[in-house]
This record gives sequence, C-alpha cells and structure tokens, in this order.
Amino acid sequence: KHPRTVIVLRSDHGLQGGLAKLDYSTQIEHATPWNSLVVPEALLSSRRTGGGDIFRHNADKLVTGYDLHRTLQHIITGEQGEKELAEEAEGRGKAYDLLTQRVPKGRTCHQARVPDVLCPCMDERKEMAPRNYVGELFPK
Repeated sequence: KHPRTVIVLRSDHGLQGGLAKLDYSTQIEHATPWNSLVVPEALLSSRRTGGGDIFRHNADKLVTGYDLHRTLQHIITGEQGEKELAEEAEGRGKAYDLLTQRVPKGRTCHQARVPDVLCPCMDERKEMAPRNYVGELFPK
C-alpha cells in the first residue's frame, strides 16, 4: 500500500541518575538506546542500495543519530546536500547513509563522534565503574 513508508522506532536513554546507575544493565541502556529502522523492499531494491546488501551490512555496526538523520534526509530528498558532499570529499563526513554507504566494521566511538561517557565499546571506555559512587549518593 505504501511502498515508500519508512518506520523508525527509538527508545530513550533510560534513567539518568540515582541508585539505578550502579546497575550494569542501566549503564548499558544509557549508552546504547534501542533503534530500529524498517525499510520497504521498494527502497532496498535500487542499484544504489546494493539490493539491500548495504543496509543488511550496517545492521550490527556502531551507528548514531547522525547516521539516522542522514539516511532519512536522503530518503526524503533523494539526494545529498552540498555540505555533506563537501565534507565527504574532504574525508570529514560525520555520518553515513545507512542505505547506500557501508559503515566500517571497526568504527570507533571517536570516529562516530560518540562522547566517551556514552561509548558502548569496551576497548574505548576510560573507566568501567559507574559515574556515581555510593558515597556521593547520600547526604553528608
């Protein structure tokens, strides 16, 4: 019925403070909010998308809101903006179009411009302990 309808599902970052931040699962939820993009076959079947191969390749990569924004921008307008083309030509591009560009397997939080405190990559984390220490949670 609607061959160009794209569905975007996203969650928030979870709880932002209090004792819950001591829980490991809360720290992971905070660093990796859930995202899902449902794209119709009509958009995936074009030559530019590699028949959907590029989109499937990007399914388990480190992607950001910048990537989602760029992807939706390209779906809506059907083209890249001049600013994005200039940044890409200079190797300064912030984001990938998830339908037409392959996100590198080893993309780092630094490359994706993810702040250190939200980086889900274990090898890039500076500290593994929660940001709130038990002593900080109680009044003195």
